[in-house]
Amino acid sequence: MNARFLIPVFLLITTTISGQGSMNEGFQLLESGSFEEAESFFDAYLESDPNNKTALICYGRAVGLSGEPVKAINLFSELKKVYSDDFEVQINYNEAHLWNAQYGSARPLYEALVTANPDNFAALLGYANTLSNLKEYALALEWVNKALAVQPGNECAKVSGKYIKL
Repeated sequence: MNARFLIPVFLLITTTISGQGSMNEGFQLLESGSFEEAESFFDAYLESDPNNKTALICYGRAVGLSGEPVKAINLFSELKKVYSDDFEVQINYNEAHLWNAQYGSARPLYEALVTANPDNFAALLGYANTLSNLKEYALALEWVNKALAVQPGNECAKVSGKYIKL
């Protein structure tokens, strides 16, 4: 299952949290799949604001989705040391494991995340995608349905369910 389905959810959350218009171009680059350009954008942004958590998360996403998932895992691991209970940091750390095809490692991370956040759409769908990648299709569909119960009609969840059924 393609972990990129979570990008729109992430961007909505991040945009709401950050409220910083100056990062909108970077958000758009991530959302449009221009990951290398997004990496350059957030790298430059971080030169002027090196501790901006949102920019650091977006930079990590851009790095991971542009083909360097191990680097992204390391970046998110460092962020977890500073923001140990932060949901956005945790979910991106988990998702980076999916980008690196570390599905077995991602499973307990997502299990802990959905236990702590049982009504969070992104966590539920991330766990469903993890299970799908582990070829546990029946269980994955159950989690897609849980995600759809939180956000009925969500296109990302519908697409995940479709691919799981295939």
